[in-house]
Amino acid sequence: MNIKQLKKLQSLRNKLFEAMVFDTNPENWVAYAKPAKELSKQEKDEAAWCRRQAASSIALWEKIDKLIVQHSEPKSTINIENTQLDLLAVEEEAKTLLVQIGANNDS
Repeated sequence: MNIKQLKKLQSLRNKLFEAMVFDTNPENWVAYAKPAKELSKQEKDEAAWCRRQAASSIALWEKIDKLIVQHSEPKSTINIENTQLDLLAVEEEAKTLLVQIGANNDS
């Protein structure tokens, strides 16, 4: 992802944050502070939709944020960590092979 695309995503993340704050505020939901037993069928459906909308807003913001974080990390750090893990795996495999070779030489 190039810098321009990353900047666009960051701008979108900021807008989504504002929408997420609005959507998750119960005061903005249909029938806020009205007891459930007093709600009509339509109000119950609309209130449920408001809660689902809030959850969707949070999930979308988290996905965009995760994408930005993934592409903002310096590539060299990721490569160094992967290389270190690869080296450890190779060292373990080499130790195993040396033990097997040593065992075969003893017999």
